[in-house]
Amino acid sequence: MIQNKGFFLYFVGATIGRPLDSPKFQAGDQWSPLQKTIHRIGVILIRMYYDDHNPPHIHAIYGDDTACFTFDGEIFNGNIPKKQRKLVEAWIEIHNDELKANWKLAQDGEQIFKIEPLK
Repeated sequence: MIQNKGFFLYFVGATIGRPLDSPKFQAGDQWSPLQKTIHRIGVILIRMYYDDHNPPHIHAIYGDDTACFTFDGEIFNGNIPKKQRKLVEAWIEIHNDELKANWKLAQDGEQIFKIEPLK
């Protein structure tokens, strides 16, 4: 995926995507952005995908390692190192309500929001 001024170029059918701030994303549309980084924990990226499968979950990316975490903090796919896993588990516990709200937005085709760090 290539980002250029808020648009995504998608190589399935070489279609140009809608801007990231597009008010409505249609589930299954080939011009829609697939995922959004909603937070960073140091160098760990936390992403959520639009129109993703159940159970509700996030993707944590740490270097070449990726793991899918449910909102209960359980890994159901992939793996990341133990230290990073503990950080993600704690972050999920703190931001559980925001994650659930984002999941609902993503499933409804609405724009999801970034989760701000603790202040």
